[in-house]
Amino acid sequence: MNEKSELKGGTAVEVAPNRIGPAALAALLGLLDPDRCRAWLFEFLHPGEAGTRCPGCGAELSERRARSYAAFRKTACLTCGLQFRATTGTGIHHCQLSHPEIILAAALTEAGADSAQIAGMLKRGLDTARIWQGRLDGLQRGGAEKRAGENTTENG
Repeated sequence: MNEKSELKGGTAVEVAPNRIGPAALAALLGLLDPDRCRAWLFEFLHPGEAGTRCPGCGAELSERRARSYAAFRKTACLTCGLQFRATTGTGIHHCQLSHPEIILAAALTEAGADSAQIAGMLKRGLDTARIWQGRLDGLQRGGAEKRAGENTTENG
């Protein structure tokens, strides 16, 4: 194997061209900070002001309700009464994966990993990995339009 040494952030790292070793892949999930993953995922699903508005009627949420929404806890709109979570109406609604697992599965899917590799990384069944690969791929391809349109209200 033609390995070379690179300097990354002041630390020498052994790199194999076009290959991430099994040990590095196994360690990835432990390196993902749950709080940062949750914040990134919320911003991905609800960019900009969408994260402070009811997905049903568009009313502005109180600061406390917006924090609950951003923490993926159930919240309710005081204007229309809708109860919702940050995943409501998205491809990851009813997801049993943790926020780091969702991000890792999405990154591996984007990098071209197959379902068996993702199942192994997440310690989940192959069928589960296939289902989530499809959902995450849908979020990547069509999610921007869905996310941008889900928090708008129609006047009429």
